[in-house]
Amino acid sequence: ALGGPMSANETDKYPFLIATMGLIRAFAAEERSVLGICLGAQVIARAFGGAVYRMERLESGFYTMDVTPEGRADPVFSAIGAQVTSFHNHFEAVRDIPDAVTLATGGACPIQAFRIGRATYATQFHPEVTLDIVRDWIRKFGTAFTEHEPRLLTDLERQFQENFARHRAQSQTLVRSWMALA
Repeated sequence: ALGGPMSANETDKYPFLIATMGLIRAFAAEERSVLGICLGAQVIARAFGGAVYRMERLESGFYTMDVTPEGRADPVFSAIGAQVTSFHNHFEAVRDIPDAVTLATGGACPIQAFRIGRATYATQFHPEVTLDIVRDWIRKFGTAFTEHEPRLLTDLERQFQENFARHRAQSQTLVRSWMALA
């Protein structure tokens, strides 16, 4: 379940979110692997009774987060070490998710990654992102994409030069570890 510009709370406007939540719960009940990224993470949180709330500001750009002790013991997150560096772009965050295990924290969100059950994983950050994807987002969403993070436009190339190698290696490790659960 990937990202998008809508809110996971807008189920009246986007009824497919309700169907997606049902599908996620069904997969989890069968212990089938689920991965939610950004909006997908927020949909997972809502599917299991968690709250999605608007943050005070957009979190966009590369950030380094701490992997929690539970994350360091987790079959997916344990392979990446004590910290994870990845790209963020979200106005909303999650909280109060029953039975969720927090795997990473930091930046503007107390919960940057979590797991429910054996194989339902969620990240507020974007392990799939490349420079071309971010450039496309900027073209599509313009200044709304960077209004609270103006450094993103001026520092985009530098941020990718400084962070992309680690981001890519950790993202590949996360995805491979998650796929091994299937």
